[in-house]
Order: sequence, then structure tokens, then C-alpha cells
Amino acid sequence: MRQLALLTIVVVSSFNRVAGQAAAPHGWSATNKRGAWVYKPIRLPRNRDFSVTVERPQPLHGEDLGDWYEARFTKDEAKRGKLELSKALPGNHYGEPGELRIYGDTNVDRWAVSYFAIPLPRDRVLFCCAASSRVTEDATGYFHTAGQICGAAAIKAGAKSPISQRR
Repeated sequence: MRQLALLTIVVVSSFNRVAGQAAAPHGWSATNKRGAWVYKPIRLPRNRDFSVTVERPQPLHGEDLGDWYEARFTKDEAKRGKLELSKALPGNHYGEPGELRIYGDTNVDRWAVSYFAIPLPRDRVLFCCAASSRVTEDATGYFHTAGQICGAAAIKAGAKSPISQRR
């Protein structure tokens, strides 16, 4: 449980402090896969996977952000295994909803995944997902960078900083 609390703090604090960087951070690669940017650390330990996926902004067409978000992360979680734990990420100033989920899988130890739906101007939303194949304290550095990547993508897509002040 201590590991989950630490991951939650790192993801939220990194996401909220971002400067407007769009390129891959030092030590990370960025590739475009079917219209989404996928960022990965260049030097991952063996038998380890960590990625940050930032989808292109999508129109909401008047749909409620919470409903859109629920449908979107449900689509992603089908490939992760059985849900073990879901925790809302408090203090997410770049947009709610956001949460950290832990999934169990028989092929991989466990997945820690953070999801964000970031509201953008003109009735659009940016979806960002950071996923680690291990739920350990050494993943916190990766989640910190994931928060920076997602925040920078949100700013590049037109989100104001900080969004919480616009409410």
C-alpha cells in the first residue's frame, strides 16, 4: 500500500508542475503509433515495460467528460488483466477525472496504470495513459516523467495552466 501511495503522489505532483515541453525528455524515446504518441524510457531493466501514451485531442461532441472517460479507460483496461485496486488521483489540476489502477495478470506480475482525461478548449479532450509492468517503488521516477509528458502535451494542445484557476 505504501508503494501505491508513493506512486499516487509522484504522478499528481509531476502532472501539476509541468513546464511546456513537447519533445521526449532526455533518456526517453517517442514514436507515433496510429496517431498516438508513445513515450518509453530508453534504458529499462530486463523484463520490464513502461510506456506513456498520449492520444491526439478528440472532440467530446457535447458528451459528459466523465462518461467519455469511463468508456475510454474501460476500452484500455480490457488488455490489462483483473482489476485489483482503483484510486482516484486527488489534486489533479490539469483535469479530472484521473486515477491510478492496479491490475493483476497471469503473464506479467502486475500493472500500475494511471489514466487522465484532460479537458481542452473547443469541447475537446486529451487522453493520457502511463503504464508500468511492475508495481514497485522504482517505478516512481518513471511516473514522475509521465506526469511531465502528459502535462506538456496538455499545454501544447491548448490547456491553460493551471486549469484549476479557471473554475
